[in-house]
Amino acid sequence: MNYFVLRILINRTLYNTYYSSRKVSSYLAFCCGEVIKSKQRGLLAVSNQVTSFPLAAMSGKSSIKTVVYEDVKALKDNKDVLLIDVREPSELQKTGVLPGSINIPLGQVENVLKNASPEDFLSKYGRPKPDINFPLVFSCQAGKRSLMASETAVKLGYKNVSSYGGGWSDWEKKSKQ
Repeated sequence: MNYFVLRILINRTLYNTYYSSRKVSSYLAFCCGEVIKSKQRGLLAVSNQVTSFPLAAMSGKSSIKTVVYEDVKALKDNKDVLLIDVREPSELQKTGVLPGSINIPLGQVENVLKNASPEDFLSKYGRPKPDINFPLVFSCQAGKRSLMASETAVKLGYKNVSSYGGGWSDWEKKSKQ
């Protein structure tokens, strides 16, 4: 088992053991570079999805193509590419959305791309479900989660996958210039 995954599993077990004996309504845990808030019966709720992300995304050793602001800006009305923002809905409410994007939170990407029927996908996201050759561009706040989502899509067999390296932070900064 990879050291990184093992460390997450050990930390998760330790946190669960520690918090299961106390009444804690809200607390924070650090996992995969993300702070996860949880209020679930006093137990640390770290998603099993976290341990399944490809480690290439975490180590910086990835062959995923990176796109830049100008590329993403050109996607606004382009129906030949699917721009997927993997931030949580609460983040989108605070900051705003990338024009032309759909929102599939990172923890749901694998399940949605693998298991959603074309009808359900169209109904929920207003866009046809992409086939394995359809161009996908993933975005997040700063690039880490979009790279993880991109690696997940590649693992599922998608062949034309990119990540917006700067994410919303880059978009917001450059769109104000």
